[in-house]
Amino acid sequence: MSKMPRILLLAALTALSTAAPASPPPAQGALSVANAPVPPADDYGDKVRLKLASGIMNMMTGFVEVPKNMINTANNTSSYGSAFDRGGYVLWGITGGGLKGAMHMLGRTLAGLTDFVTCFVPTEPITHPAFVWQNFYTDTQYGPYFKVDSQPKPAAPAPRK
Repeated sequence: MSKMPRILLLAALTALSTAAPASPPPAQGALSVANAPVPPADDYGDKVRLKLASGIMNMMTGFVEVPKNMINTANNTSSYGSAFDRGGYVLWGITGGGLKGAMHMLGRTLAGLTDFVTCFVPTEPITHPAFVWQNFYTDTQYGPYFKVDSQPKPAAPAPRK
């Protein structure tokens, strides 16, 4: 293994281990961690770590968009009724979802490269959801590019008299 993949893997593991703060265990019937939304980052370091982690992981896992879109396309097609027979759902999922997944793979990989290069600019990641495994059954969206904050910080309460 050459030095560059080792360095990228080490950077990804370091960024992921520090990107998300620890949270209490989910209650019974709660959503899994894979579907949990990314908490908004409060300070510069958190924003940089989130963007660096999403950039590295999107470059490394962009290929997961192909099977994700095959599954989602087959599942969404089956809800249209009798337009296809049983084999048609799978066939359309493999062909149409495969092409759609290839385009999203390219988009996620290039967006990951952009996030990696511009990680020191504290903006949100370009891809939504930030990681391919979050909200697995929703389509990947891109942009708005270089949006600074999704939620403004609340104003500090007025001092008591």
